[in-house]
Amino acid sequence: MIKFVLRSLMWLYLLVLLTLWGCIYFDSGNSWWITLFLFSPRWVLGLPWLLLFPLTLLIDYRTARWYTIHLLIIVIPLLGFCIPKLSSAGSANDGAQQLRVTTCNVGEGPIRVARLLALLSQEQSEVLLLQECNSQLLEELKQKLAWNFRHDGRLVIASSLPLSNVTVIQQRVLDQYNVAITIAADVSLPDGMTTAHHDESPSGSELATEPMAKPNLVRVASVHFPTFRPAFEKARSFEASADDEYRALADEYRRLVQEASGALRPADKPTLVGGDFNVPAESAFYHDYWSNYQNALSLQGIGLCYTKYTRWHGVRIDHLLADARWTVESAKVGPDLGGDHRPVSAVFNRVEPSHDAALPRP
Repeated sequence: MIKFVLRSLMWLYLLVLLTLWGCIYFDSGNSWWITLFLFSPRWVLGLPWLLLFPLTLLIDYRTARWYTIHLLIIVIPLLGFCIPKLSSAGSANDGAQQLRVTTCNVGEGPIRVARLLALLSQEQSEVLLLQECNSQLLEELKQKLAWNFRHDGRLVIASSLPLSNVTVIQQRVLDQYNVAITIAADVSLPDGMTTAHHDESPSGSELATEPMAKPNLVRVASVHFPTFRPAFEKARSFEASADDEYRALADEYRRLVQEASGALRPADKPTLVGGDFNVPAESAFYHDYWSNYQNALSLQGIGLCYTKYTRWHGVRIDHLLADARWTVESAKVGPDLGGDHRPVSAVFNRVEPSHDAALPRP
């Protein structure tokens, strides 16, 4: 009888986990409870496992083996555990141009500038993308970093490399929750040489050549999109208007992100996008507009890779994305800088047009 009960609980638990996984995978973004679940402490799904697995192992060890499947479902698709993928580019990365990028939302809490500078030095970052950066922090960074700075509103693009003037793609700030800003700038990478031809010589000899520097520009964009927090707060208070609030926010989020992603997509230069997207990578709002980009942490991160923390849990809502003209060599979440967001750093390899391959799925 006890074995029957334990087996029934095991199958019921597995059914619940598979149902949640399916709901997330097939979600269109219309269900507020799925979005709320993605922002909730998903680790609670492992609490039944901690109770049932040891108990089943003592009484019915053969049934306990099934809990390996439960654990894999909880950790990988439901908690979003990142496992580094093998590079499809292989040896194509040898000698490739690299760009090291760090992004962070620095809006909450006093940011420890010394830690940020140490992180940039440790990661050898050449580009820094900041969101919610106040004027005081910006001026301090300008004094301590001999870099090129471009900014608009509270978004910043800084680089140790030559940087073009900033292009404001989108700017809307109604309050702390309803923010949509996207800025972009071109970064000049250190470049190789190309060949310049001279006119034919009077003697009819072959054309002479000489090396000449060619432009090597890539585009980087810093983004900050709206949050669903007002709807979540109403849902947690069991307010009847939570569903209407969520649908209004969802429609507005889609409109704003579609506008930004559409403006960035036709870029004629290799493009990197980073910032606070305010949605996790598992969300339908992310997949619908950014699945044509490579997510650095999804491809090369290790672990849960949470970038925003609350008192009880974390969630990954800050992303570094690359189009198909890059490969991702490494990616990691940085240390606590004093705010509620963690920085994300990644190393990207420039892919020559002749080596462009199918886009890896994040």
